[in-house]
Amino acid sequence: MELTTKSSHVSVEQLASKLVLGYQACGLPIPDDVVESHRTAFVALLETGTWFTAQKRQVILQEIRRAQSCKLCLQRREAASPNWVRGEHDTATELPQHLIEIIHRIATDSGRLTHKWFKAVTETANAQEYIEITGMLAILVILDSYARGLGMTPIEIDRLRFPTDTAEPTRETNAAVVDEGAWVPLMAVPKSEAQVTSGLPEVPNIVRAMGIVPLAVAQFFQIMRSHYGLQHMNSELSRPQIELIAARVSSYNDCFY
Repeated sequence: MELTTKSSHVSVEQLASKLVLGYQACGLPIPDDVVESHRTAFVALLETGTWFTAQKRQVILQEIRRAQSCKLCLQRREAASPNWVRGEHDTATELPQHLIEIIHRIATDSGRLTHKWFKAVTETANAQEYIEITGMLAILVILDSYARGLGMTPIEIDRLRFPTDTAEPTRETNAAVVDEGAWVPLMAVPKSEAQVTSGLPEVPNIVRAMGIVPLAVAQFFQIMRSHYGLQHMNSELSRPQIELIAARVSSYNDCFY
């Protein structure tokens, strides 16, 4: 089944409706909360963010998809070190080279990113832009992987019609962050007595790591919770079984975290 559209220009809401209809027609019992979280996430991806306009976010999403077939990225993945392979990325857009590099490396070889590489790319792009791109990429991976798993073609986003009054990004930085030695400042959270005793964070570091762009946190966890909200998930699997599957898939995908 295809989730593409043949019309010349369509709105984001029209594409979101097509996404929902595709899920409903696939013949599988997809939970309503998953369908709604995917629709919400898809619309959010193509709205103005904190650091990028809606139009720029569309271009970023197109480049994320292009990265999967980039010859340079494929050669780097096969090399013992990505630094041994020189060349230019195959691109689908006219984004600046530093954004192309960020998108392609995170999309195709995130397990081997280094702090030196991060410092180099954020000399031009700031850490907030890096986080917004990372959040968008994570959401698109969920949407596209889910579609392919259902035997569908990921929904096309190339011919969008944006409203003439599309909002401008605020480019506001969350001031409630702290430097704790990570690559980016982390969301500041007070330490409770239980955390001091156990040594375990009450707010997961994956949440704190995106804390300089609160909108990116909200958008990513909106869709993630429908798949991994274990407290309210109606599943035939036990918690250890779910964690085992998650750990195996993360290992298979070279998940650095």
